[in-house]
Amino acid sequence: PDSSRRVLVENCDFDVGDDGVAIKSGRDQDGWRVNRPSEDIVVRRCRYSGDTGGAVAIGSEMSGGVRNIFIEDWVAPKAHHALYFKANLDRGGLITDVHIRNIVAGETDTVLIFTNDYHSYRGGEYPPRFERVRIDDVTSLRTRVGIHVRGHVQAPVRDIRVSRMTLEQVDIPLEAAHVEDLSLIGVRANGVRLTPADAIAPKRTAK
Repeated sequence: PDSSRRVLVENCDFDVGDDGVAIKSGRDQDGWRVNRPSEDIVVRRCRYSGDTGGAVAIGSEMSGGVRNIFIEDWVAPKAHHALYFKANLDRGGLITDVHIRNIVAGETDTVLIFTNDYHSYRGGEYPPRFERVRIDDVTSLRTRVGIHVRGHVQAPVRDIRVSRMTLEQVDIPLEAAHVEDLSLIGVRANGVRLTPADAIAPKRTAK
């Protein structure tokens, strides 16, 4: 869905070499010119397998904005990223009011990722914003990184709440930089409670 509203995606089986569902709203200046957000979108009861993309992605072309998104009841036996919020520093735009629940991920590189350092940006003068995201009831069987959040000093990622996430086997539970108001409620990694204080600085640009 690109610059679209009132969209329902349900009961789909994605086996692809890229993102399963990618919600977009135009790229850079063209997205600002059209200025038509993607909004009021429901994605539910789907299955994804792939080793390149995200099971569900928002971005990277999201310059017109994305809001009021509801994602639930997904199974991803294999994915590069399970839940993928991506943009870069040319995009501008705002992703806000996203609600996600009931996700089961098998083998992934990252379960949940926010990045505004996605590749192919030029000037880097228009950082995007990610705000007001609620994620509940996520189970991951095996992942390298549990949660990766990379904001920008001029546009921190804000107001992210993750509740009842279980990372059964994870190498790096939490990477975070330039994030404000990150709440982890009932999040466990390798059997141990995870808090924002456990975050380490991201050591790489996540793609």
